[in-house]
Amino acid sequence: MKLKVGVDVDGVLGDQVPPVLEKLNRKYGLDLSKEDIIDWAFPIKDTTIDVEIEDALCTERFVLEMPVIQGAKEGMAYLYKKHHILITTSRPPQTERATVKWLSSNFSFHEYCNTRGKGKGSLSVDILIDDHLQNIEEFSRNGGVGLLFSQPWNKERSEIQDLISKGMVYSCDDWKAVTKTVDLLIANEAIKSKFP
Repeated sequence: MKLKVGVDVDGVLGDQVPPVLEKLNRKYGLDLSKEDIIDWAFPIKDTTIDVEIEDALCTERFVLEMPVIQGAKEGMAYLYKKHHILITTSRPPQTERATVKWLSSNFSFHEYCNTRGKGKGSLSVDILIDDHLQNIEEFSRNGGVGLLFSQPWNKERSEIQDLISKGMVYSCDDWKAVTKTVDLLIANEAIKSKFP
């Protein structure tokens, strides 16, 4: 069964937090690590991590040199062979050229879509792989199956516990868990009815 799989960029394919933290640690004399970022709007002195990331994304060099999440290349190659891959992001539009260049140099995919201002709740895909709780919640409440890519900022999941218990959201700690979960979903007779 060939599915349409939506894959987020930041926090799923690209590891955007460590390079930004490195800069902030130098600037403010701190020693923060990615594990410390337990909220997407985590405050750091007179700023927040999300504001700093948004700012960094507007620098082409930052985008082109972004580290790839461990296992993402192998996981994406595996999914690309079996499914239709839609890369989806909410990055600022001015980053698009550099983003597509970075994606193309690291991954194979079929489509690219920027959902900034629209959200990911109504994406026309069967499965969404994302690290942002709100994206996963909106998508799954609209009937899709969400794979929440575990990051320190999405450990608190009380608001989606009902979706997890209904089998609409699955937690994936790494890319091996992502590919395994997609395969299990296809094999699971009970969930096949969710996919056309």
